[in-house]
Amino acid sequence: MSNITTKGANLPTTLNPSALMMDAMAGMSGEGRMFPEISIKASRWRLRPVGDEDETVLNTFNIQFALVSANPAKSKTFYLQKYDPEGEPKAPDCFSDDGIRPAADAQAKQSDLCATCEHNVWGSDMNPQTGKKNKRCKDSKRISVMLIGNESELYAWRLAPMNMLSFVDALKDAARQGVDIERVAFEAAFDTKSTFPHVLFKIARPLTNDEYEAVATLRASEGAKAAIGMGGTVVQAKPVERVKVEAIPAPEVKAKPQVVAKPKAVAAESVDLDSLLDGTA
Repeated sequence: MSNITTKGANLPTTLNPSALMMDAMAGMSGEGRMFPEISIKASRWRLRPVGDEDETVLNTFNIQFALVSANPAKSKTFYLQKYDPEGEPKAPDCFSDDGIRPAADAQAKQSDLCATCEHNVWGSDMNPQTGKKNKRCKDSKRISVMLIGNESELYAWRLAPMNMLSFVDALKDAARQGVDIERVAFEAAFDTKSTFPHVLFKIARPLTNDEYEAVATLRASEGAKAAIGMGGTVVQAKPVERVKVEAIPAPEVKAKPQVVAKPKAVAAESVDLDSLLDGTA
């Protein structure tokens, strides 16, 4: 008997997975592949669906999107094998959604805390093309977006370090101009002057009323947080055991003998004897 849900049976549907679904699949789904993802390979935009369907390669160098949600913390990803540009995308062996500790469902945790991990140290890796030092465990920014032209779908997007900085530049520019980023469409395009897939971001235009209503619906959905690693079961950190430290007695300080200054001798001729006798001195 097949365990695949029967299709076309008029089953109730939802726009995005519910909190109950995220809790039920926590620790089993493997790095949050509950949502389609935006990825980059060979300077081409690729849309990775959930499941066994083939990814879609977009025949364009730029895309427009509305920002749905963003994880406030830096995420981290670590792979046991070196990056293969020709290889198929896969989930990292160890990852963190908060930059503090590995996620509960990371398959090969490298350390209890990110701060003490040997792969999170500058110089633990080197760029083979430039020879510059970097970290084996890569920082990234997790966001979710609505692609313009596909307003019913929520896409997860993990920004690589260089693209993360480019996106922040666009946000800073918007902040300087007082732009409401909830009501605008961003444009992401490949930098034609770069030898690697470097993405440049900018504010493209205001959202239409229909686009704004669509993205507002996605922002209010339970999937908006789950797509950036902030949904599902929350793992409580173990309390830190305090180390007992014996009090060290203060060193005994011997008081120095107080030296009393001797009064200076006053010459007899400088004293007014008449004033001493009549009490006017």
